Formats: sequence, C-alpha cells, structure tokens
Amino acid sequence: MQDNKYNGTDMGFLDGLGDIDELKKKYCVDGAQDELSGSARPDSEELRDDTVRVHGSSPRSGHTSAQEPVKRKKKKAPLGRRIRELFPEKGDKAGEVIRKIVFLVAVVTLIVSGLKLISDSLEKIEQEKINRRLSTLVIDDGTQNTDSAVWEQLRAKYPELAGVEFPEGLNPAYALLYAQNKDFAGYIKVPGTTIDYPVVQGEDNSHYLDYNFYGQKTIYGAIFVDYRNDLKNLDRNTIIYGHNVHDNRTMFTQAQKYLKLDGYKESPVIEYNTPYGNYKWKIVSVFVVNTDKQDDNDYALRYIFNDTSDENFVKYIDELNKRTLYFTGTDILPTDKLLTLSTCTPEIKKNGRLVIVARMVREGESESVDVSLAKENPSIKYPQVWYDRKGIENPYINDEKWYP
Repeated sequence: MQDNKYNGTDMGFLDGLGDIDELKKKYCVDGAQDELSGSARPDSEELRDDTVRVHGSSPRSGHTSAQEPVKRKKKKAPLGRRIRELFPEKGDKAGEVIRKIVFLVAVVTLIVSGLKLISDSLEKIEQEKINRRLSTLVIDDGTQNTDSAVWEQLRAKYPELAGVEFPEGLNPAYALLYAQNKDFAGYIKVPGTTIDYPVVQGEDNSHYLDYNFYGQKTIYGAIFVDYRNDLKNLDRNTIIYGHNVHDNRTMFTQAQKYLKLDGYKESPVIEYNTPYGNYKWKIVSVFVVNTDKQDDNDYALRYIFNDTSDENFVKYIDELNKRTLYFTGTDILPTDKLLTLSTCTPEIKKNGRLVIVARMVREGESESVDVSLAKENPSIKYPQVWYDRKGIENPYINDEKWYP
C-alpha cells in the first residue's frame, strides 16, 4: 500500500479507498490535473480544442460561436420619421436647411414637369382623335346640289340632322359639320401636310385660340377665319389663323415647311372651301413679320385686312414682292382675291408670324403650278429686329410704310 503522506499532508483518509490508480481508472480521471497522482492537466489550448470539437467547429477556424458576441442589425427608423427628416427641422444647421430646401424645390419641379408632360401628351392624343373624327364628317358623295330633295335624303340617312336648320346655299357635304357647330366656316386642306381641318368663325378673333371645334378648352384651339370676313361674298382678302404647337403634326404647325423653297414646291396649292363654294388657291408669297411695333421702327405690317382700294392693293402687292422669301412664279392681279394663312413662328422672335398669301385660281385657269419657275429672293425685306440680330444695315429702313 502507498504511503499515506503526500507533500507533508496526512492522507490517512484515503486508506479505505484502495489503490489510487484503480480509482482513476474507475472514475475516468486519467489526464486531468490531479494533485493525488501528481499528473498534469491538459493545457487550456487543448481544452478549447475539445470544446470546439464538441460543437462541430474547426479548432482554429476563427469561429468560436460559444464565445463571440452576436452582432445585432441596426433597426431602421420608421418611414414617417425618414420622410420628416427630408424637411428642415429645429436644430438643423444653416447649410443643412439650405440643402433640404434645394432638394425639395428640385423634387417639386420634377413632379410638376412630369405631370405637365403627361397632361400635354394626353391632350395631344385626344386632339388627334378629334381631328380624325372631324375629317370623317365630310359627306363625300360628290354632290353640291342644294335642292330640297337632296336635303331630304340626307336627313333620312343621318338621323342627327333631324331638326337642324341649315343656312341657304350650304354645301350638303358639310351638313354633319354644321350640325355639330353652327360656327362652321368651311374646310381647309394643304396637300403634303397634316393640315386637313374644318374651319370656324367666332364673334371675335380670341375665342377659338383656346377652344376647339367642339367648344372644349385646349391649347390647340381651332382653325378659324377672321370674324370680319364675309364667307358668302368673299372679300378681297380672307384670313385664316391656326396655332403652331411645335409638335410637327397638328393645326398649322406643318405650315413651317413654307419657310423653305422646297416646302413650297411640295405644296404650291391650297384648298379652302367655304360653306357655300369650293376653291383652290395658288401661293404667291411667303414672308415673316413682327407683331410688336418696337421690333421694326415703330411699325408692323398690317397684312390682316379684308378690303382696301385698288390703288392701295397694288401697293400691297409691291410690298409682298419685297418681303417674300422666294418668288413662286405665280402672278397676282388687282382683281384677284387673296387667302392669307397666319401662324406663329420663332423665325424672327418668339412672337413672330409666318404669313402665307395665295390667290384664288381664276375662272378657266388650270390648277397646276410650274414650280420650276420658283426662285429665292436675293434681297428679302425683314423687320428691323432681324437686321439688328445679324449686325447688318437695313436697306429698307426708309421705305414707305404700307397701311390698308
């Protein structure tokens, strides 16, 4: 039996336990640090290795899930709070307040611009639908007979004409259009363009700038004839107005083609039928003009007139020859009746006008035009603002000013 003393300590209490080695085997204490046997415990690294193996991890993989603290995700602020932070708050520095204000102004501008773009696009689509619908309302049966029998047939064929009182001499082809709007004043077409519209005539020259054929408010307005013109007995000069809406499709936008000689050559003849007669018109002059007198030495050409004396009309023809962008080769006589189309153009300034003057095809005259005779005007008479912009002298500055 072993000595019951160990390092000066009385180990007599072990006497009844038997052999120490046997006890270690029995209770599985081999390898542990044991003051009873004097053997060493496994070092701390070995213990950590054993612990890691118990949890199924690699001993030196860098992952000690039993000891490493868990990182918590930062909780997001509520949506309402995040939105409020976009606005200036009490305690914000001046620079932060300015930054937020600039950001908010930019956002509002973007939203408003987007909504305006969407609104304009929808309005354009709707206007194009209206234009297509109106063109289908022309009754194309080839007759201009105004006998009562014709009207009876039309009323029987088109129930919507029931109860409508038509003016004497109205072309039956326009019965449906007149039934839709009593301001109906004819129909205009320009071959080679999208200009293909009914024309109206209001009590002034303002209403149809903002309202279409059906009386709906719109930026496109309608094509309308001057309220002073006589449509049964045509005046010396009939004026028709239409917007240039810069979409290259609707109203008088495609009239801008006449700024170029090639545009004229494609479409030298205009068709404008009044409610009472069908007419063709040959273009004789195209020019640009100012509307504000300060843009041309306190003068603006009065091309909007319905009548004038024969002598004054000859002077007007001379004025057209000076101002025209090109010579069309089509002559004009004092006895001719004119058709004038007027629309906006930025060619001079934002408020400039493009003016297209045509004369009625004379009785017995061919409707065809020899466009090979057309040529550029080498010395065009422009408003003073054009010369100022170019930095050149105005050779017409002392010209006599024409008035109707």
